[in-house]
Amino acid sequence: MIYIGNIEILTAKSAIYLGNVGISAIALPVRSRRRVVGAINIVFFRRALSPEEAARKYLDPLRDCVRRAEQALAERLAG
Repeated sequence: MIYIGNIEILTAKSAIYLGNVGISAIALPVRSRRRVVGAINIVFFRRALSPEEAARKYLDPLRDCVRRAEQALAERLAG
């Protein structure tokens, strides 16, 4: 597990038909009324992008996406 600030970046290896391929993912929870109702994530090959590079490049856009999803949920629930 890698930490950047207080964000956990989890890495995993996944077996596919042609063999083992190193993949990583960054995920952030989507909350509604203080409960986690989903997650938004990106998955990438570690050969193409390191977890640290991915966090620098995509963490802020992921946060923005989560913010917009949570806002849309709140508006929908408000009626």
